[in-house]
Amino acid sequence: MKPHLEIVPQHDTKLLIKKEYLKFMEINWHIHPEYELVLISSTSGMEYIGSRSKPIDATELLLLGPNIPHMWRTDSDGAAADDDYQIVVQFPQDIFDGILFTAKSFDHIGAMLKRAELGISFRPADIARIGGDLEAMLSMDDLDRSIAFLNLLHSLAKSTDIEVLSDCGSDEILNDNGIKRIYDIHQYINDNFRQEIRLEEIAGIACMTPQALCKYFKQKTRKTLLECINETRIGYACQLLAGSDYNIMQVCYESGYNNLSNFNRYFKKIVGMTPAEYKKKKRHGDTFFSVRNGRA
Repeated sequence: MKPHLEIVPQHDTKLLIKKEYLKFMEINWHIHPEYELVLISSTSGMEYIGSRSKPIDATELLLLGPNIPHMWRTDSDGAAADDDYQIVVQFPQDIFDGILFTAKSFDHIGAMLKRAELGISFRPADIARIGGDLEAMLSMDDLDRSIAFLNLLHSLAKSTDIEVLSDCGSDEILNDNGIKRIYDIHQYINDNFRQEIRLEEIAGIACMTPQALCKYFKQKTRKTLLECINETRIGYACQLLAGSDYNIMQVCYESGYNNLSNFNRYFKKIVGMTPAEYKKKKRHGDTFFSVRNGRA
C-alpha cells in the first residue's frame, strides 16, 4: 500500500501543535516532509513505522523524520477508547536554519534529528518528563511555545535510552515497491492474531511463495513471521493482564494461543517474566514493561 501524502498547514512560527482524540479520526499509512514529535496515549493498539510494527505501550513518545511512512491503530478492532489521544508537534526541516542554530551547542539536537530519520522512541522516564511540557505548550503563545519546544528538544537530545524504529530510511521504503507488502502483512496479522494464522494465507496476500515470503520478511524486518505473530499476541496479552479481570488461562485463549505452556513460554521470552509476575507488577503500579524486540 502506497502511503498518502499529508499536507501539514503552514504556521508563522513553523510549529504546528495539536491534541486530537483518536476516536474521532483514522490515522492511515501516510508521509509528510515535516518532522513529527508525537505523544500517543492509548489503552491498546499497534504502531507501524517504516519497516517495523510494535504494540503501543499505553503511552508512546516518538520522533519521526521527514517522509518516513507511519500509522497507528488503537486496537485490533480499529476503535479507540474515549480518552485515547495524541499530541502532535510537526515542524519543517529548516526550522533550525540560521546563524544561531549552527552553533556547536546545538549539535546534540542535530544528531538526534539525524537519528530520527529512521524514527526513534523514548523510554518512560522521558515520557514522564516531557508529557506535561507538551500539554502546557498547547495553551502558550507563539514565542513561549517556540522557546519551550527548543528546551524540550534539548532535553530529549540528552536521553541515552532510545530505540530506533525502522530498519529502512524513507527513500528506500518509498522507492521499493516490495517493502509495501510489509504493511499489508502486519495489518493481516493484527486483524487475525486471535485465531490460527496459516503461512499460506499470508503468502497469498504478499503474492509470494511461502518460502520466498519467509526469506523476504526476515530480510526486511530482522525477525521471522512467527516472531512477529508472537509479539503481536503477547502485546495484546499484556493489555488484557493489565486492564481486564481475565485470568491467565482466559488471556491465553483470547490472545490466540490454544496451549497454556506455549503461551507462558513465549510470554517469558518476550517480556522477561511470567504472565503472573507481569499481572502482579502491573496491578501494584510498577512502571514499564515493554514488548519490544524481545526485551522488557
